[in-house]
Amino acid sequence: MLARLLRLHPSTYKRLVRLSKEAEQDGAYRVARRLQAVVRNSEGQTSSELARILKAPRSKVSEWLHRYQTEGVDGLLEGYRSGRPSELTDKHWALIFTDEASFRQNSTLHATWSRVRCPPEVPLPENAKA
Repeated sequence: MLARLLRLHPSTYKRLVRLSKEAEQDGAYRVARRLQAVVRNSEGQTSSELARILKAPRSKVSEWLHRYQTEGVDGLLEGYRSGRPSELTDKHWALIFTDEASFRQNSTLHATWSRVRCPPEVPLPENAKA
């Protein structure tokens, strides 16, 4: 099978390098890694080499490159990831965020504040474990 090597216009290359750095600075490490895969592939590195360097499965690297070819940068961004549904109601979240604001203003609470030690006015859901 022939290696997939992307050819990028110099301005596109610079833009992807810049976006990769910005993503990393913003804490979007997974997006930065995908962008780095595209940039390095355009420099001549194969999916197998990138997989080893980026410590990712080769199939994922190939998927990232394919998504870049078909969808552009948008194909490398974080999509919706499902997770366990929250058991907290909107009322609980409002109370938590209100308390979070006062928490940030009072650094002495930092060592003791946790979900288990939430103020009594923020009750845990009935089926939650304390």
